[in-house]
Amino acid sequence: GVIDTPMLQGWFEASPGMREAIAKMLPGSRLGEPAEIGDVVVWLCSDDARYLSGESLVLDGGSLARG
Repeated sequence: GVIDTPMLQGWFEASPGMREAIAKMLPGSRLGEPAEIGDVVVWLCSDDARYLSGESLVLDGGSLARG
């Protein structure tokens, strides 16, 4: 997914309106936050994910499900 990172912020500064245009295309109408990726990583490292194996997790705010 599109995660709001310092690298993207530089690109958005050079392209006014691009952040909003991209956000409109996403199901939640917003970019992901780095902490949201971190939350999933913490969960994967926890005992709550102990039975999970061989799975690809797509962290894209629902874009793949939307089609």
